[in-house]
Amino acid sequence: MGQHGECRGLTDANETGTNEGSQSNGSLPNSWMFDDGDRPWIGKEKVTMSAEEMQELLIRAIKQSTTEVFGTMLGIEVEAGEVSATKGSPAPTEGVVSLIGLAGPWMGTGSLSCNPQLACKISGALMMSEYTAVDEEVLDAIAEVTNMVIGNVKTLIEEQVGAMGLSIPTVIFGRNFSTKSAGGSWTVVPFKCLSENLMVQVCLVKNSESGVLSRVGFTNPQFAGAT
Repeated sequence: MGQHGECRGLTDANETGTNEGSQSNGSLPNSWMFDDGDRPWIGKEKVTMSAEEMQELLIRAIKQSTTEVFGTMLGIEVEAGEVSATKGSPAPTEGVVSLIGLAGPWMGTGSLSCNPQLACKISGALMMSEYTAVDEEVLDAIAEVTNMVIGNVKTLIEEQVGAMGLSIPTVIFGRNFSTKSAGGSWTVVPFKCLSENLMVQVCLVKNSESGVLSRVGFTNPQFAGAT
C-alpha cells in the first residue's frame, strides 16, 4: 500500500488481514428481473453463451441494476452513457474504486468507481448523513452499494448461466493506482450521477477459458498500491 492510498476489504479466512464489514447477498427483490422480450438469449443452454451474448446480457443487467439500486435504495437518479468494451486491464486511475469477485460457470470481477466527492454524496444518501471527506464509513458505504449493484447483476445473469458466487468487496482509495484482471474484456457502462461521473464495469470469462484456478465465490483481482 502506498503512502497516499487506502484499501479495505476481507481476506480469505486462511490469510492474514483485517476483517471489516459484513456481507449481504447483494440481491434485490425477485420482481426486479428482465421483462419478457428483453432476453433474446432465452432458450440457449446454460454456460454455452458466447462472449458477445454475455456482453449484451451484462450491458442490460448493469443498466437495470444500477438504475434500480440508485433509484430505490438511494433515491438518486442516474443516466447511462455510451457503453464500451475495454481489452486488458483498466487504465491507472484515482479516487474510489470498489472491486468484487464473481465465480461459477463464468468468472471475473465487477467494479464501481467514482471521484471522492461523488463517493461522499452516495454514502450520504445511503447512510442519511453528510460526509465532506472519504473516511471509513464512506468506504464501507461504497462497498455496500457495490455489493448491491453487482450482486443484482449476478442475480440477473444467473438465470441464463447458472449459479454464481460473490465475494466481499475490496475498496481502494488513493492516487495513481491500477487494477488487473486475469484476461477477458471489460464491459464498461458510464453513468451521470448527481452531475458527476460514475463507472460500473464487469469482466467475465467462461470458467474453462479463464486460465486460472479459483475458489467458488472468490476471485483475487490483483492491484498495485497507490503511490
